[in-house]
Amino acid sequence: MKKLFYGMIAGFIVISVIGITLTGFYLYSVGNEMSLLIDSNLSLVSRSELSMEIENLRTAQFVEPENRIKKADILDKVDDYLVSCGVCHHGVRGDEKIIKMTSLIKSMKENSKSNKVFSELVNDLHSLSHDALFSGQKLVSERSSESLDKMRIGWMIFIASTIFLIGSVVVITILFMRKFDKNLKNIVHATDAIRRGDRISSEKFVDELRQIGDSMEMMQSELLIKEEKLINWAKQWQTAFDSVDSMMALCDIDGTVIIVNNAFHGVFETDEDLEGKSISRVICIDKESYDECAITKTLKYGSMHSEIIKYNDMILSVKTFPVVSEGNDVTGVLWIGRDITKEKDLEERAIQSEKLVALGELVAGIAHEINNPLSAVVGFSEILKDSNNLNKEDSQRIEKIYSAALRVSKIIRNLLEFSRKKPSEFRRQNLNEIVDKIIELTEYELHVDNVEVRKEFSEAPPIWCDVTQMQQVILNIINNAHHAITEKGEKGIISLKTYCDNEKVYLEISDTGVGIPEIVINRIYEPFFTTKDVGKGTGLGLSIVYSAVKAHGGDIQVSSIAGEGSTFIVSIPVDSHPHSS
Repeated sequence: MKKLFYGMIAGFIVISVIGITLTGFYLYSVGNEMSLLIDSNLSLVSRSELSMEIENLRTAQFVEPENRIKKADILDKVDDYLVSCGVCHHGVRGDEKIIKMTSLIKSMKENSKSNKVFSELVNDLHSLSHDALFSGQKLVSERSSESLDKMRIGWMIFIASTIFLIGSVVVITILFMRKFDKNLKNIVHATDAIRRGDRISSEKFVDELRQIGDSMEMMQSELLIKEEKLINWAKQWQTAFDSVDSMMALCDIDGTVIIVNNAFHGVFETDEDLEGKSISRVICIDKESYDECAITKTLKYGSMHSEIIKYNDMILSVKTFPVVSEGNDVTGVLWIGRDITKEKDLEERAIQSEKLVALGELVAGIAHEINNPLSAVVGFSEILKDSNNLNKEDSQRIEKIYSAALRVSKIIRNLLEFSRKKPSEFRRQNLNEIVDKIIELTEYELHVDNVEVRKEFSEAPPIWCDVTQMQQVILNIINNAHHAITEKGEKGIISLKTYCDNEKVYLEISDTGVGIPEIVINRIYEPFFTTKDVGKGTGLGLSIVYSAVKAHGGDIQVSSIAGEGSTFIVSIPVDSHPHSS
């Protein structure tokens, strides 16, 4: 096929060169004729101007025979024309006429005073210029005719060459296309085999097209390698997509899911393949209108939107981002969701902490206002109680007043402790020793109620603390554990464990009591909040614990399972030295 093609091209080139050469030769001849025609026209113009000047000289001779100046000017112009005509190409007769006219001009200048002689010379010059003008017109006519003849011949050669070339192209194309069509079918069959995944053989290609067959075999091998790389890249991208702990879903312009990650499947608990389905079936199911979804707003307005949604027991922070093409058109949307349930819980705890601080300040003021008149009630009731002038009934009433006043006084002391108005003294102290002293104080009462105390202490560095406040923290938690076990009505265990890391010392107190109901576990640090029966608790114990732990720069955490028990973990910094208040 290559030889046929090259042969056709060579023939085409030979024919083209012959046609172009002939056409070029005649075009060159026409160019020369046109150049001569232009020269003839220029010569004719000069002869016409020369004839006009001689006519002017002749007129001046008859009208103003005595005006030598004007005649001299005209003679100079005629002389200049003759000089310019001398450089043109003329025959021998033309040159002789120019010499003769030049001689006449010279004679006229010499005989300008003799009007008769001058007139005769002017007539001779006019006759010569008239002959020159006629010769010029004849020359232009002859050369124009010759140019037209050569142009016709050149045009005919050009048309013949063009027709021959077009015919040659048609013949060459027909022959070539027949050969090419056969090979093209082989190429089509090979590409179809590549599409189906079948192996192709270069043996179907012959002659020069054998290289195409070899190239297609190599291309198929490279495509298989690239396909494998693409599959591996897709797997790696999916792996990275699944490694993100945030929920992610990629959708097209219609909200149809293209791909989701494992976190999305895990949160929305769906094992079905979501690809090709509408994402609104999952994330907008609780919306009154699909238009309220952030993903719908992003697709509509082409901008990022965010919202907070609830799904089961979780709170999700959702952001949707438009997927923009190179033409700045929105082609899809990326949905990203993050579980912020714990963050919301921490936020609520922070708000609760602020409420406790504000309430502490209020309680401190109230406690101080009540403390003074209460002291008088306690004092006078004690005096009346010790008096022997009262009957039995009045004595019992005074005893009730005194007991109630002491109980109120105890509540006031707890309130003052909660508000931290009492000065604190911080010093280095071993936490294990503080715990041991509290256990010694409560051990008998716990033993009586069939509560076992288990200790698991580890070596821990001393901490900066106010011993009294830390004792109150431990005592309140143990008392709550004691009451929880007693309420359960079974033999119980209170476990106390200490351990540390590089920054903090931890005290973990666990019990096997009734536990704390989930519905109230977030309120246990609120002042006056209690689940105990009336008269058995003031609701200030854990509030004081919370306040004291925060005063030491520490933290307290609680976990509980209803019916199985509760665990409190108190952490105190090792090197933190709070300022005494």
